[in-house]
Amino acid sequence: MQRGWHTEARMEKTRYGFLTLPNYSLIAVANALEPLRMANRIAGRDIYEWSIVSLDGRPIAASSGLDLVPTIAFDKLGKVEILFVCGGINVREAVSPPLLAALRRLAERRVGLGALCTGGYALARAGLLDNYRATIHWENLPSLREEFPRVQLNNQVFSIDRDRCTASGGTAPLDLMLNLIRLKHGL
Repeated sequence: MQRGWHTEARMEKTRYGFLTLPNYSLIAVANALEPLRMANRIAGRDIYEWSIVSLDGRPIAASSGLDLVPTIAFDKLGKVEILFVCGGINVREAVSPPLLAALRRLAERRVGLGALCTGGYALARAGLLDNYRATIHWENLPSLREEFPRVQLNNQVFSIDRDRCTASGGTAPLDLMLNLIRLKHGL
């Protein structure tokens, strides 16, 4: 069995963070959260907890103009099994040196990292997808294959590779989360 979150279910709750970048895809985030909510309901107890995160703790507007609250600051996140970077449109402009540094710190602490929609761009830019299989929104595949040749980008709906998991946009995060839930709890 691989290191990380591919282990037998434990009694403690699994905590995930969802780091929203400006103009993130709300449909992708919603499709990641709803399976966790439903897993809690099916289990009859909270086996998953999640936090919406931004670097400064202020809510970030999705591409639809809506935002999710409550939002906590990245440095207040605490321990999570996976932090998902949630991207959307104009992701290149959303990736900053402080964001890259924060992601690298998490990787140094061996926190699992994930990405929804174009959030994989931030992980690739930080060098955190080198030599990993990864998925990103189909519109971004050609340019990212050229820009990040060490990332093993594919056309799959989602990819799980060791302590990295990525999903293309729209409803793909639903499939990713259902697989993570199955791997962890068999639900």
